[in-house]
Amino acid sequence: MRCFVTGGSGFVGSNLIALLIKEGYDVVAMARSEDASNKIKSLGATPVSADMSEADRLVDDLRGCTAVFHLASASEFWRGYEYAYEINVRGTEKLVDAAKKAGVQRFIYISTAAIILQGKPVYDADERLSLPHLPRGAYRRTKYQAEQVVLNSNAEDFQTVIVRPPLVWGKGSVVKFLVEASREDKLMWFNHGKYKVPIIHVKNLCHAILLAYRQGKPGEMYYVIDSEHVVFRDFLTRILATQGLTPPTKNMNRSVALAMGNLVPVIWKILRKKSPPPMSAEMIHMQATEYTVSDAKAREELGYEDVITYEEGLEELKSGF
Repeated sequence: MRCFVTGGSGFVGSNLIALLIKEGYDVVAMARSEDASNKIKSLGATPVSADMSEADRLVDDLRGCTAVFHLASASEFWRGYEYAYEINVRGTEKLVDAAKKAGVQRFIYISTAAIILQGKPVYDADERLSLPHLPRGAYRRTKYQAEQVVLNSNAEDFQTVIVRPPLVWGKGSVVKFLVEASREDKLMWFNHGKYKVPIIHVKNLCHAILLAYRQGKPGEMYYVIDSEHVVFRDFLTRILATQGLTPPTKNMNRSVALAMGNLVPVIWKILRKKSPPPMSAEMIHMQATEYTVSDAKAREELGYEDVITYEEGLEELKSGF
């Protein structure tokens, strides 16, 4: 009943640790900073000081663990492919190698449904959908490459399962930053926000991750989403309403936004700015492209179902982020 979590101080990771501990698991989690270590301790888990570049040194810390839940990833999209590759791909390779040496039985990798986005709408995608070419964005490309590392490592004595969630929402999620941008009048729509997207509440995702560990078929991948897709404009409008805010009135054409999203990070790099650029093409691809997916496989094979409804999730947000 001992397991190892990467990305444990993040939004999804901290919620997963809380669930694992509630379920009676002894949790060890990787922490790359003192703040992360303190947060992991506050959740009731044991922190291990390391980052993904040092994952190959975790063999002793992984001994006795029956499972690894790998959530850590390079989410700073603007830092480029080499940065993302070292963390998402090389880091995953090192972690897989260490887990094998430590005798870990199950390896659960949390990827992203956005891997399938290649600039055009995608409808009713499921696990059978193959990509005609690798995603262009550094984050999506390296997440897909990391998936291949995990799938190719599957064996009888080292079983791997992949979970692909879409936009994750709930208290403390990326939606918090959209709310803050709205308060500062920095929020705008792309193509008026009138496109359908899948979402998943963090509680539903953590429930699905635990099911993937317990019942996922080795070498398989599962999409997991909330029961209903949403129109992004309606979704964000309702999120903002929980905080007493009105939706933005500003709008930008998606094509123009993508052009700016490619240019602005380059300017930021030339100017050697340390703050993240206000726009990136990859983020626009991920949050402003219409797509729908099916999680029928997870619902059938894992027994996955929503543990919190859309309305209940919105009600939770009324008390703040």
